[in-house]
Order: sequence, then structure tokens, then C-alpha cells
Amino acid sequence: MSDRVNESSTRRRLAAILCADVVDYTKHTSRDERGTIDRVRALRESAHALAKEHDGRIVDAVGDNFMAEFASVVNATGFAMDATRRLATSQEDDAHALQLRIGIHVGDILEDEDQRLYGDAVNLAARVMTVGDPGAVCISSAAQIHLATRSDLTLQFLGEYEVKNVEHPVGVHRVEIATKEPTQASPKSAVESSFGRPAIAILPFDNMSSDPDQEFLADGLVEDLTTALAASSWFTVIARNSAFSYKGRSFNVSDVSEELGARYIVEGSVRRSAQRVRVNVQLIEGATGHHIWAEKYDRDMHDLFEMQDELTNSISAVLIPSLTGAERRRALSKPDRDLGAWESLHRGMTHLGRGNAAEHLETRKWLKRAMKLAPHWGMPYANDALALVLAITFERTDDVIGALQEGMASAERGVQLSPNDAEAHHALGWMTAFARQYERSQKAFEKGIELNASMAGCYHGLGFTHSMNDRPEAAIPVLERAILLSPHDSQMHFRRGHLGQAMFQLGRYDEAIDNVLAALELKDEYGFTYLVAAACGQAGRIEEGQIYVERAKTRFPEQSVETLKAFLSAPLYELHLEGLAKLAE
Repeated sequence: MSDRVNESSTRRRLAAILCADVVDYTKHTSRDERGTIDRVRALRESAHALAKEHDGRIVDAVGDNFMAEFASVVNATGFAMDATRRLATSQEDDAHALQLRIGIHVGDILEDEDQRLYGDAVNLAARVMTVGDPGAVCISSAAQIHLATRSDLTLQFLGEYEVKNVEHPVGVHRVEIATKEPTQASPKSAVESSFGRPAIAILPFDNMSSDPDQEFLADGLVEDLTTALAASSWFTVIARNSAFSYKGRSFNVSDVSEELGARYIVEGSVRRSAQRVRVNVQLIEGATGHHIWAEKYDRDMHDLFEMQDELTNSISAVLIPSLTGAERRRALSKPDRDLGAWESLHRGMTHLGRGNAAEHLETRKWLKRAMKLAPHWGMPYANDALALVLAITFERTDDVIGALQEGMASAERGVQLSPNDAEAHHALGWMTAFARQYERSQKAFEKGIELNASMAGCYHGLGFTHSMNDRPEAAIPVLERAILLSPHDSQMHFRRGHLGQAMFQLGRYDEAIDNVLAALELKDEYGFTYLVAAACGQAGRIEEGQIYVERAKTRFPEQSVETLKAFLSAPLYELHLEGLAKLAE
């Protein structure tokens, strides 16, 4: 078709345009030419009838593709979902089933006297169609705002794509029927789904006990673990029903990975003996079969449900960092030019914890790129806020006020874009804590825990906030929970140090010293060095405290106890000064 039309014989109007084609049409015809042609012809005929049901019409149908117009995006989307569902149902037992890709856009069109359509809206609908996976219904950002009232649909933002002859990138969303488990993905469609997130499948755990009645324990643990991981924003979790189709079957991990569209596989076993349970869990990279992480958990069966909850939280708290670590290594191995929003985020995260200004700038460079590639995704903004929190903590910026303002804007944007994401509330919690908005910080961390009960960082942040708000008695149990949930966490030195700080506030000086020394063994921090010195002063351990004062002056010559005033509450700072003064007497 030519876009050049006679203006005098056309009329311009607004319409929702739908383009569709048959996935792998050439492959199907090479396998069964006559049968494929007959099935596609039947598909086009049913599409004509279905379009009328949705107040639309098929405008053009050639070969394996067709184009339709509708009066509204709601009608076009209804047609697309019905067509996809009916096609799948009619071929339920067909090993060579046909699948459609569908794209929808809304905009101005030109219609000639023969009722043929022209214009950018037609071209954009066709481009949006090509973004989707087999079976996908994709719509442009211009179209998705028309579905705001459709609570029965969920939209996943896939990113922005350059389109030939269009000045600005076009945002594309995948449309799915909402379910009770909206965060869990279906097979195949899970691969590289929202923002390029990989999928993970938790396969049924083997019951290694002699009693077959204990099967419920293994199945219950997998179900709870699936739910817990689905609460994380980092990964798409394959739905339980799909993963459980492998129960009792022998299989090759790489085949399961390909069939389910899962980059990572979790396997495990449960063995019960009397009142003891042993659970073995392993995380595997699907394509290679490489073992990324494995752990053994032994528990007493004093209370079945309490034990199951504790195991679920403990396993998921370690699994998620293991998965993100694998993704960061993967992002580092790819050329810069090939990094999408997901990989750019993880490339930035590899620099996040490194302690100098250059690394801080590198972190933010990659996070800004992720924001540009996926402007409607909250995670790059949330991690930008965390980067600025660390910049303030480790003096990687000369403009603390500016960093607080910029970080607050990023944190709030992250929550706005991803309100059901615990990570976004985690970032807002830290930023508001550093801005001394402690009540707001507490609410943010509590919301994060509500969304993801196994997120150790939210418990840590909540404990820190309680401590800084002079509520140390409330801080201790949540800090202990953070330590229990993630015993090998890279932030353990902070968690031990902040636990020691809360004990220092309560006058439990010897316990404070033990915890802060444990923190310093993991990583030197000038604030914790002064804290342990002050605690020694308060505990009457004068000579020991004097050693840590000298250590602080030697190792951190540019810092002093006065520097802590910017970070500590007034009562906590005075308690430091009081303890240090006793060392000088």
C-alpha cells in the first residue's frame, strides 16, 4: 500500500487500529502447506465475525496477516483478547498450533473511497505488533491510557522502541487478563517480560521421607516460596500450576528452562525424620545447568506452619540476592551497546556499593540510561535514590542538600511508578530517614514489609529509623530479624553496627561493644569506630576505648566525632560525647 492518497477523495478521523499476523507462518507452511493455508483462511473468516461482535471491521487480510479498525481501544483490545483465547482453545491438543501477534495503536487515519486506511496510525500498529512474543497482545502508550478503567486487564510496560520515520520512541505495553496472581507469568511469555526481567521457576520439591503422607510438606513449602518470590520486583515467577506439571517426572533442567521460558530453576528436596526436617535447595541457571547457589536447612518440627513460614522467608531472603548477583555478572559480560533497561539497571548496581566518587557517577550514569529506556518503571528511580543515600553517607558529594532533594524526587518517583514494589518503598524509607522524616520513613519500611515479608533490607531500615527516632527498644527486634533473614548479606556490617547502636542507647554497653566489634571485623567504618569507643567509655573499659579513639584518628584522619552530628539525633550524639569524654578523664 502507498501512503500517498488523494486528499479530495479521503476523510480523516480517529480510530483504533489493530494489526495481526501468524507467528512462524513460513515454518508452518513448510511442514504442512495445505493444512496451514486452510487453517489461516478459517482464522480470517472467524476474525471477520468476531470483529463485528466488537463493533469493528477487518479492513485488509492478505496471506497470514490482517488489519482491523475499531471505534475504541477498549473494543480493539476486547477483540484481541477474545481472538487469542478462542484460537488457543480451538487448538488445545495440537502440537503445531498457530499463534497470533497483535499490535494496537490509536490515532488519526485517512480513509479513501474504497474504505482503505492510510497514515501513521496504521504503520505504528504494525510496528507495535512486532514487539510482542508469540501469543502476545501489545498496545502503544497512546492506546494504553484508554484502558485505565479496565480492572480485568493488567499492563506490563515493555520499553520504548525506535520506529522508522517517527521522531520519538514509542512506548509499548503487553496486555494480559488479570488473575489472582498477577505477578506470576505464564510459560513462554515469561522470558524477557517486563523491562527484560528474567523468569524463575520453582519446581516441585522431592519428598525424600519414607512416609508418602509428608508430600504435603514439600508441596506447601514450594507454594509458599513461589508466593514469596512473586512479591519481589526483581523476577517474574512462573505460575505454580505450570511448574507443578513436572511433578513426579524425570526431566532435563535445560529442557524445562526452554519449555517454561525460565532463565533460572529452583529445585529442592524435603526429608523428615521424627521431629526434624531437612530441606535442600539449589538455584540453577537453566540454559547451562550451572549451579549458582545451594544450601541445606535443618529445622525442628515444633510448629508446622511457623516452621514453614520461617523456612520460606529464610530461603527467599538468600535466593533473591543470589539471583540478582547472577544477573549483575551477566550484565557485566554483555557489550555496552547491547544493554537494555534491565541490564543497564544491573550494570549500575555493580558500582553501587563501591566507595568512591567515580563509582558513584558510574552508578548514576547507568541508572539514568535505564530510566530513559524504561521511563515508566520505578526500579531505576528507586536505586538512584539509594545511590544518593550512599553518596551522602560516604561523602561522595559536596552538595548534601542537593543530593537529598534529588534523591527524594527519585524515591518518590519510584513509588509513584511502582506502588506495589517493596524495593521502591525501601528506597523511599532510606531517603526519608536521611531527611529526618522518621514517621514517613517508618511507614515506607512497614509498607515494604507488608509487600514482601522476607525483604531483610526493609527490616534493617525500620530498625535504623526506630533507633534514630530514639526508639531503640523497638529497633532491636527488627534489626535482629534482618540479620536472621539474610545472614550472609553484604550489608551485615551496617546491621550489626546499628544493632549495637540501639543497645548503646539502652545502656546495654557490653552487648553494644560485641555487636559493633563484629561490624568492624566485617568492614571499617569511622562512625562505628567512634561508637565502640564511646560504648567502652560508658562501660568503664577506658584503656580499650582509648585504643579505638586512636584507631579512628589514624584510619579516618579527615573525620571526627563532630562529623557524626550531621547523622545522629541530638540525644544519641550527646551520649557519644559523654562516653568519649570519660576516656579523656
